[in-house]
This record gives sequence, C-alpha cells and structure tokens, in this order.
Amino acid sequence: MSASVATYRSINLGTAHPRNTLLRVYEVGIRSLAEAEEALQRDQPFEEPLARARTIVGGLMTSLDFAGEGSSIAENLLRVYLFAIGRIQSSTLERRDTGLVEARRALETLRDGWAGASPTEVPAERPHRLHVRG
Repeated sequence: MSASVATYRSINLGTAHPRNTLLRVYEVGIRSLAEAEEALQRDQPFEEPLARARTIVGGLMTSLDFAGEGSSIAENLLRVYLFAIGRIQSSTLERRDTGLVEARRALETLRDGWAGASPTEVPAERPHRLHVRG
C-alpha cells in the first residue's frame, strides 16, 4: 500500500461533515509535525512523520476551490499552505525544528479557526472536495 493511501486511510474520513473532516485532517498534520519535531530534537529519523505532514498539506492545497465567491479564501489558504511547505523544506535542509514549529502553528491557527466556525458555514453538499494524496 502506498504511503498516500495509508495516510488517507489513517485519517478515517468516513461520512463526516466536511468541517469535521477538515478538522481531522488538520489534526493529523499537526500531530505529524509534532512527531517530526520530537524526532529531530532527539536526533532520530524524522522522515516518516515529515512525509505524512507534507502529504496532508499537499492534500489541503489540492482541495482548494479557486472558483466562485470563495476564491479569495482559497488564495489566502494557499499562501498559508505554501508557507508551511516552505518551512518544512527549510527544516529538512537545515535539520532544525524551527520551521516545523512554525508550520505546525500555522496549521493549528487554521484548525482553531475552522473549529470556531459554525457547521453551517462549511457547505455540506461537497464533502468530496477534500482529497489527501501525495
């Protein structure tokens, strides 16, 4: 089974409301970054949780819908996701956890924002828009 399929299955999306699905995806990304941070601090292999985090952020990026009235939100989210990917890359190259911490905090901020949103603010008719793939 590919890493992308394993990551997707580990999220256990089922038939959850899109907001709950999105919150779960953020949680997996945040947890993966935290695991990579800890491994890096202990000078242990960190590639697996880092790859999982990259897959999550990449999936979030590909799920963005730039058409219609939500396009400005999608553009802003894309900026945050690109920031997170850039910080993950720099941490990998520098073997420092600073960028991972910044990427994790960015995802935590987004997660907290969506957690505070009313379920009616997230359209339920398009749960298939979120695709997590590598």
